[in-house]
Amino acid sequence: MRNSKRLIELAIVLIICGAGIACSSAPTQPSVQVPPPIDPAAIEKQIRSMDADWSHAANLGDVETCISYYADDGLLLEPNAPVVTGKEAFRKSWTALVTGPQYVGLTFASTKVTVAQAGDMAWDIGTYELTTKDKDGKATKEAGKYVEVWQKQVDGSWKVAVDTYNAGQ
Repeated sequence: MRNSKRLIELAIVLIICGAGIACSSAPTQPSVQVPPPIDPAAIEKQIRSMDADWSHAANLGDVETCISYYADDGLLLEPNAPVVTGKEAFRKSWTALVTGPQYVGLTFASTKVTVAQAGDMAWDIGTYELTTKDKDGKATKEAGKYVEVWQKQVDGSWKVAVDTYNAGQ
């Protein structure tokens, strides 16, 4: 009888312990934020759209819109000129290019956009056509190519980190 009482007591203790374990919650795991999946096609479409808008602004001589596409620490590598960086330097360069009496128009278009696997950078290769007037008022066209390196910013926007161009095909 004594053994039966002990078995019953042991069974009750085991049931209480088991219930306690079953009712206790598992330790909370820290929340891990999973970044959204990368969609290279959507990024490419966005870069092409921004590039088209930029070209339109350049053709109109809209300096402020043109410089808005650069990252604050972006670089503009113009042919035969020192490296341009910073909004004021971008403004000076674009003003010289698209506002003088010799300026007629500038258009450019992407021919290839490549998105980095991580989805935080993209490079855009394209062609441009710059039309100016010479001293006699005759229109002159310069055709060339360019490369823009776009970088995703902390706020999710895209800005140009490096921009370079040169004449010729």
